Amino acid sequence: MPMDEIKEIWNIMEHVVRLKRFKRSGWCYYGVFSPESIADHSFSVAFLSMLLAEFFKKKGYDVDDAKVMKMAVLHEIGESRLGDLQLDARRLIGMEYLSGVETRAVSEILEKYPELVELWREFENGDSVEASIVKIADKLELLFQALDYEKRGAKNLEKIFQDAENRKNFGRLPHIDEFLEEILKMREKV
Repeated sequence: MPMDEIKEIWNIMEHVVRLKRFKRSGWCYYGVFSPESIADHSFSVAFLSMLLAEFFKKKGYDVDDAKVMKMAVLHEIGESRLGDLQLDARRLIGMEYLSGVETRAVSEILEKYPELVELWREFENGDSVEASIVKIADKLELLFQALDYEKRGAKNLEKIFQDAENRKNFGRLPHIDEFLEEILKMREKV
């Protein structure tokens, strides 16, 4: 393997490692003072995506596991340059503008791996069942994490559960409302 290719892998890993240091700012915005990192979130999304892929395969869906896992691992890589922006900030900046900036960041980070950039774009656009699984996992994980924070004493997280933006992809696949209902039932016991 040429040294340039090896160096490029380590350049990308610098971004990945940065995700371990960056905290999810939305939690700070809502008063969680020791929030998870972006990498923590990405791991949970990848794990939940794997479980959802298995669930949907049992339901008869043709799901490419490798594609799901790659999308889940890639889904936040742009935040290694942009940081995590909480929802109100995203709205103020403008979702379309932010999408363009994030696409640019991902394209620059992974410029030597255009196939990974395309997988990230497919995820962003929701162009496949695999992308839908990861998009849904991203939001279900957010809600499950909010539940965990509430169990540990966090307050004022109601907006996380009520905001339509945190449920916008749920209609892409059946049974997702059942997953949400279960989280809400668990929340009633907190």
